[in-house]
Amino acid sequence: MATEEEDGATEEEDARKGIPFLLSSQEENIAPDILQLIGWTPLIEMKKINASRRAAGVRLVGKMETYQPLCSVKDRTALGMIEDAEKRGSISPGDTLIEATSGNLGIGLAAVAIQKGYKFIAVIPNNYPPDKQKLIKYLGAEVRTTEGPYRNMEKKVEELKKSIKNSYNLDQMVNEANVEAHYKWTGPEIWKDTAGKVDIFVTSVGSGGTLAGVGKYLKEKNQSIRIVAVEPAESPVLSGGKASKHRIQGIGVGFETEILKAHKPIINYEVKTIRSDDSITKARMLAREEGLLVGISAGANIAVCLELAAKEENKGKMIVTMLPSGADRYLSSDLFNNSRLVVFISLLSADWMDATCLDEEHHEERRCRGSIGGKMEAYHPLGTVKERSALRVIEDAEEKGLITPGVTSILGIGLVLRRTRVWTLEPTSGVEEATITTAAIVAGGGVDRVEEEIMKLLVG
Repeated sequence: MATEEEDGATEEEDARKGIPFLLSSQEENIAPDILQLIGWTPLIEMKKINASRRAAGVRLVGKMETYQPLCSVKDRTALGMIEDAEKRGSISPGDTLIEATSGNLGIGLAAVAIQKGYKFIAVIPNNYPPDKQKLIKYLGAEVRTTEGPYRNMEKKVEELKKSIKNSYNLDQMVNEANVEAHYKWTGPEIWKDTAGKVDIFVTSVGSGGTLAGVGKYLKEKNQSIRIVAVEPAESPVLSGGKASKHRIQGIGVGFETEILKAHKPIINYEVKTIRSDDSITKARMLAREEGLLVGISAGANIAVCLELAAKEENKGKMIVTMLPSGADRYLSSDLFNNSRLVVFISLLSADWMDATCLDEEHHEERRCRGSIGGKMEAYHPLGTVKERSALRVIEDAEEKGLITPGVTSILGIGLVLRRTRVWTLEPTSGVEEATITTAAIVAGGGVDRVEEEIMKLLVG
């Protein structure tokens, strides 16, 4: 007979199904709305990056938050804070939600607001690239920009609250619902999916919600688990230094948040710093060596993970980190500001190919009611339906002996290459024409450029 604790866990899992539930269920697998798809993201082991420099037996595992409906870890925070405010009676449909954000939380809040009937205004730094602002507006929300550090964003939020009737600031920096979202979901997911084998948990810090929530849960399960916070070396506030400008979007807010102050005695986390340049370099390495398209903060996490993985004291240990968002949110940032763009990179994980789900859209017009089911191809590892074709085409060629890893150069537009030679093209256009496809970053010049490269290979 199941214990009371096990029954509670079952109720929690059923309350928010997530992709794994949908894939394993024998029942109709259609999520009623995107809110039911928040959480339960997969873990992936990264075996290639800096493999030769790791201590023996070290396992490096990343939590793929790009599998969230709006493609970032902040989907969890957005839903958690809004549902908490509803339970406390602080908000009701029709109200206006206002939040200071670097972008990803704003995208998540905009989507949750749509589902629950709220208006939303995001306050964003005006020196941030426009990619996230465009997505927030695309979701029907408003964007207001302001100069300077986070404190200026808070002032702007207060101004808007005073001028807009029935408005409410969720305030991720102090909101315990931010922590609870990760304590209730992210932490248990990591513990369950690693079978309790996690030894070190690493995450970059903005509001501190992920660090505090996951750290608290894991420490309750095993006090010996190390919790490591990552902050920019240029702004080492948690390490006792001064706040300053840096280029790792979404972390290093320039002060110790109330969440961090409250939870530090509980989880006893340690702090590591990493330079912006190193974070960008490691994010690019993840793309080129693992086929993972991630943002700059994920690069910061990996940089620290690799430092830990190289130490003999961590031999045989499992290091788990967050991969908070995808690279497509940073097309206008320094992540893509290099003179040469890699055209093809290696495949992420064939195990999650085809593992997409259906999302049901209800449509009502002229007294007729029907259901439209949409296949969520964004849930492929790199975000498009074409990953199915790319993987199958390459595997078929391998089976027929037409191509050889490390020898054959495959030329095409948007194909996923798995362990084949990487080649590059000089970009011929601006960022607006550069497109993220499956596991490729394709510079402008498409078919003609491919034909040119084929001729070069044949002649050479």
